[in-house]
Amino acid sequence: MIRLDYPDLKPSIVRLLAKVRREKSTQLNDDRIDTCIKSAFDEFNKMKWIEMESDGTFEILPSFQRLTKEFSDEINNMDEILKEG
Repeated sequence: MIRLDYPDLKPSIVRLLAKVRREKSTQLNDDRIDTCIKSAFDEFNKMKWIEMESDGTFEILPSFQRLTKEFSDEINNMDEILKEG
């Protein structure tokens, strides 16, 4: 669902998975990926950026959509921006 419906989030998700692989495990399987993404989405839900449903689906809330549209370049290039600062 993430890959198909939210392609603008894909670069950030790929970086998240790469970071998890470097820090915690040399083996990245489907369960590990699911756990990593669920953890991130649980945090987004706590911040009210998304609304999680019990079946695992979610809805991006309007404020998060505004952030991703307005700051997509910054979000996708966060590592470079932090290095410059």
